[in-house]
Amino acid sequence: MAAAAATAAPAFSGGCQSPCLGKTCEDYYTIMSCGEMNALNAVASDCTTPLEACKAECSRALSCGAIETVQRSGASGGTEHECYFIDVYSYTSRAAAAVTHVVPRPDGPSCFLKPTYAAALDRCPKPSPDCACCFLAGPQADFSSTGNFQCEDLAFGDLRGLDMWKANFEGVEMTCAAFDDARLLETTFKDAVAARASFVRAKLDRSDFDQTVLPHANFSGATLREAKLEQANLRHATFDGADLSRTSFVESDLSHATFFGAVGVATAQFDRALGLNTAKGLSRTTLAAALVQG
Repeated sequence: MAAAAATAAPAFSGGCQSPCLGKTCEDYYTIMSCGEMNALNAVASDCTTPLEACKAECSRALSCGAIETVQRSGASGGTEHECYFIDVYSYTSRAAAAVTHVVPRPDGPSCFLKPTYAAALDRCPKPSPDCACCFLAGPQADFSSTGNFQCEDLAFGDLRGLDMWKANFEGVEMTCAAFDDARLLETTFKDAVAARASFVRAKLDRSDFDQTVLPHANFSGATLREAKLEQANLRHATFDGADLSRTSFVESDLSHATFFGAVGVATAQFDRALGLNTAKGLSRTTLAAALVQG
């Protein structure tokens, strides 16, 4: 994991339950060993205080939704710690279920959920216009790591009704952000994390959500004409009443998504999309036409 500029780590909640709790599971975890943490100058050389460093690194990594730390006996007789990052923001269905709920662990590894992920597990708090980077919102604003602002935190932000035409949200954290009624034509959200984000009635024509993480996102009544939602995590997303004319869902996970009253579905592309058998609101006739069109 590459070193990042120091930022204040948010408070973590304790305890988490996952299918791989207490053992190395490569599908969900990336190990940060003592040596790797020392290379980042994150902990003392004896590696006895990795927890806060591990939390800080997780808070900076979009893909990290939780951490697990394990204490072990070192080869030299001292105590060593290992830190595992649980990748809960992958668009794949297996990793999406990596963390299920918080539980006490008095006799095992220490587990902690990152606040943004913990909030998205259930329901979002009231959106706030005072989120870290909300003040920069506007047409053609670039929030990405390569932009002039380099401000990538819109989590829980209230961005409703704003004009953000051609803005760049690539790689931005926007869990639980509200974009209702916003003008977001030709914007890019590639690789962003937007669990439970709300885009109700937003104008998203020709926008790009390639590989974006959007479980439980709400696109009700939005216009998504010619938009790209490819290789995206759209599990439990809502597209009720949306305009999906020539929208591309190629290779996305649409498990349990809803499309009641959506228009233009027959012209949308669903090639190699996952979970269509569990999606609701798609008639067999409409879906067959969409697959032929794609």
